[in-house]
Amino acid sequence: MKQNYTIVAYYTKDTPYEQLAYTLEENLDSLNLKYHIQGIKNLGSWALNDSYRPIFLQEMLKKFDRIVSLDVDCTVHKTLDFCNSLKCNIAMRKLKGNIPILGTMFLQGTQASGIMKLWEEACLIQTSKRNCSQVALRKVLTEFKLYVESLPDTYAVLKQDESIPKDAVVIHDYASRRLKWKI
Repeated sequence: MKQNYTIVAYYTKDTPYEQLAYTLEENLDSLNLKYHIQGIKNLGSWALNDSYRPIFLQEMLKKFDRIVSLDVDCTVHKTLDFCNSLKCNIAMRKLKGNIPILGTMFLQGTQASGIMKLWEEACLIQTSKRNCSQVALRKVLTEFKLYVESLPDTYAVLKQDESIPKDAVVIHDYASRRLKWKI
């Protein structure tokens, strides 16, 4: 199936995330997937760097019609064929309690850009708190009653999950748990 989306990711320059970005590039090259990975300057803390995500995604939606955003600490094991057929504006995996998993997200269209703008504004309020961008997006989705399509669980498997399914497409390492204190 022909890929009709571009994978996008960003990392903080001159931090351990930079090496993770190179590893992700090699991974995506091995699967012949189109991608755009970009380095950003360190904004001063892990929370501020993480809260840059909605700004980055707005920029990527101006460049590409359909995007799949990945964290640079993930490993892609197969092509993301499910994303080719998505017709929604935004899709992601959510945990119990409607907690969004930000590591793999599908976005397209002006409605997705609008959601990213609301998320950016919510991040300004949340940056001093733990998991600020995740909490900010959850608030936006809940407050505005926005519909989000669910990605299959195999598209955002967390390495901490008790058992990793054999059909996992994207596995996230949760590098932030190790690295956020080094930034």
